[in-house]
Amino acid sequence: MYKISHFSKQTKLSPRMLRHYDSIGLLQPQHVDEETGYRYYAETQFQDAMEIIRLKRFGFSLDQIKRLLENHDPEYFRSMLRMQIRTSDQLLREGSSIIDEMEQLLSQGDDVLGRMVQAEAYGMYTGVEPERYVLRTRAVMAEDEMNETVENLHEDAENRGLFPYNLSGAVYHGEDHDRNAVDVEVFVPVRNKTGEPQPSGSNPWPEHQLAVIPSHTVVTTLHTGRYDDIGFAWHAIETWIEQWGYKQSGSPYEVFLRSTESAVSEHEYVTRVCYPVETS
Repeated sequence: MYKISHFSKQTKLSPRMLRHYDSIGLLQPQHVDEETGYRYYAETQFQDAMEIIRLKRFGFSLDQIKRLLENHDPEYFRSMLRMQIRTSDQLLREGSSIIDEMEQLLSQGDDVLGRMVQAEAYGMYTGVEPERYVLRTRAVMAEDEMNETVENLHEDAENRGLFPYNLSGAVYHGEDHDRNAVDVEVFVPVRNKTGEPQPSGSNPWPEHQLAVIPSHTVVTTLHTGRYDDIGFAWHAIETWIEQWGYKQSGSPYEVFLRSTESAVSEHEYVTRVCYPVETS
C-alpha cells in the first residue's frame, strides 16, 4: 500500500484533494492508521483515481462521478456520456458565440463599453392564459441542472402516456436569485389529463407531479437571444407593470420556446417571460 504522499505523486492529486474525496466517499483510503491517522491506498485504487481524473476532465461533477463509479450498469454510463456530450457541445457553441459577440463589439468603433449593455425594445402584451395541465417538479437546483430536469420530465410524461408538448417552462419562487441554488418549479405542458396507470415502484421520478395550472391573467413579452441577457426582459416587464397600475399576483415564469434542445446558437433562443397580474 502507498502513503497518501506517495499516492498523491503517482496520481497528481493533491493530498488536500484526496482528503476531500475521502470525506465525500468518492475515493476512500484502503486503510487509516488509528494511531497516526496516516491514510494508505491500495495498488488497485490507482485505477479508480485515474478514472476520477478522466471523468472530471469530461466535465462531470463529483456527485455524478460518484454515482457513475457506484453504478456498474453500462447503459447508465452510456446515457451519462451522451448527456455530457450534449452539454459539452452546448458549451462549445456558447464559447463560439461569445467570441463572435466580442468581435462584433470590437468592430463597432470606439464606444465599446457604452454599446455593451444596450437593451432591446420589448413589446408588452396582456392576456388570459387558459387552464393548463402540466407535469412538474419543484426543487432547489443549480441553473445548469435544469436541462436534465426538463429531459426527465419529458421522458416521464411520454412513459405515462401524457403526450407532452415540445415545450418546457420554469416558475421562479423566492425573492432572490443564486445561480447555484435556484428555488424553481420546472414543468412541461401535457395533452392527457390522467395518463396510463404505472406499476408500483416503476417510476424513477416520484417527485414529478401531474397538476392543473388555473387560468390567469399575465403580462408577457418575448426575449430573443442569449439567456444571460434575459434580465432586460424581466426589468422591462416590472417597469411596465408599475407604470400601468398592475399588481403582481404570482411567481413569474418563463416558457422556453426555442432553447438548448434546438440546434441553434444561443443568439437565436426565444424565451417567453410571464408575470401573473391583477389590476390594482
